[in-house]
Amino acid sequence: MELKAGMWIAQGPETNILLRLCGKAPLLEVKGAIDLNYFYATGKAKELDPTSNEIVDIMSYPNNYNFDPPSITDVINNIHGIGKCTFESYKATPEETNKCIDYYKSILPFYGIDTSKAKLRIFIKREFNLSMGQAALFSNEVLKLIRGM
Repeated sequence: MELKAGMWIAQGPETNILLRLCGKAPLLEVKGAIDLNYFYATGKAKELDPTSNEIVDIMSYPNNYNFDPPSITDVINNIHGIGKCTFESYKATPEETNKCIDYYKSILPFYGIDTSKAKLRIFIKREFNLSMGQAALFSNEVLKLIRGM
């Protein structure tokens, strides 16, 4: 496989690195890199500098690595990700509001306040096909109603 610009997982004998390459072979440059070993061990992303040992090894000895494209779809081009924001108001029905109140109350004992608030926003976004901004405004209304109960 010819290595070219794009996103790759470099799988080597000692490390796995997610790479974003730009340019054209043989002059490819590392635009960004994440240490997948560190991510697997800690659950936290560790960015690698182009002068890091891992990146220098990959770029100097590419034959020691297998390069596989990560499994992604064209949605990767959505730079906003899940957080596309519009803050147009959404007028919820009483049934929709009650559905959200019931959902929040059902998850709160399992996830705690912060995670439950995030899960409520995502639930609202998905359930009513709203933007994240709309879901945030609606979830704030739901939480106010719950506090007032």
